[in-house]
Formats: sequence, C-alpha cells, structure tokens
Amino acid sequence: SGIEVQRIDINATQQLRQLVTIENLDKSTSYQAEILVGGQSPSLLGQEGVWGPISFRTQPYEWPIRFATLGDSVFGDSVTWQLAEHIVQQDIDFFIHLGDVVYHSYEYENDLWLNWALKYYGPFREVLRQIPHYVAVGNHDREGTTLLDGQSFIYWAFPPYNLDEAFEERRQWSSFVVNDVQFLSLNSQVFYTEPRTGRTKSMAR
Repeated sequence: SGIEVQRIDINATQQLRQLVTIENLDKSTSYQAEILVGGQSPSLLGQEGVWGPISFRTQPYEWPIRFATLGDSVFGDSVTWQLAEHIVQQDIDFFIHLGDVVYHSYEYENDLWLNWALKYYGPFREVLRQIPHYVAVGNHDREGTTLLDGQSFIYWAFPPYNLDEAFEERRQWSSFVVNDVQFLSLNSQVFYTEPRTGRTKSMAR
C-alpha cells in the first residue's frame, strides 16, 4: 500500500515510564502511531472501547499558530466532557493544560489510575488522540492524595523528557518549542507558598 510502518518494541515490565523516539519523519506531515499490547489495542481502565491510534503532525505548522489552553478542569463530570468535545472540534495545532489536572484524587478509594482514567483520559480521549498535548503542574496536582510511590501522579501520567527532573520541588514547569517559538508553562504557586529552586527564582526574574 506504500505506507511505511515502524515497529518499536517496549518492555513495560522493566520500566513503566517509557520515552519513545520515532525517527526519520518528514516535516509538516501527518502520521499515526499506536501502542499494542499482545498485538491488540488496549482498552482504557474503567472505559468501554479500545484506545486506538493517535494522530499527529510534525512541525513546522502553518502560520498563524493556533492552540487552546485550559486549567482547573477535571472532575469527570458532564462539563468536563463538553469542554473536551469543544476543544477537539477546533482547528488547533496543540493543546496546553495549565495544571490542576485531576481533582479529588481521594475518590474511588484513592485509586489514582482510576481517577485519571475516569476524569481525564476518558473525557479527553479524543483530544489526546488527535492533538499534541502539553501539561503544566498545578499545586493541586501535588497534594498528598496524588502520590504514587512517593511521587505525584502527574509525573507518571506526563513524565518529562529528562527523568532526573521528575521529582518534587523541581519539575513544576514545562517548556517546548513550536515553529521556533518557545512556550513556558509554570506552576505560579511556587512564587507564593512552595520552596523555590535556583531555576524557579531565575524564571521569576
């Protein structure tokens, strides 16, 4: 059919968080990628149906750049689903979540995987599947009920490229470049009640 397929094997039994690099992609081109478990597309915890492939387009994007932002969004209620549906219907290049991704993590007996599946991955399924996704860390993303193995769950859901920075008091910002424009999302709570690192202080200046 003329479609080139790359296969990248991942051993999740040895490393839960994976950074997968897909090489030799053309500029300004649309692609699809899919994670298979045992040759099948996995279903989402607590949800019906399989996850299926994700779509993405390589940079550079056409000018003007179009993106959507949203924060303090996710309770998993009908409004959450409506917001996600509205976002995916827009002609945008990427999406930025500004933090406080999942509230009330103590629900569902503090099962963090289930909280995120029902309140974020479920409602935002199509956004995640169709639009590049960048996430900032909010102060509520670091509450005691969000901890998994001593680390806030958001670092498991959206690990940074440099895993050495994926722990408390350091990785409270995200930075990425689109069409040679640098975007920076920062947990502004660090300016008030959180301990500051040297890097955070330099950002404040």
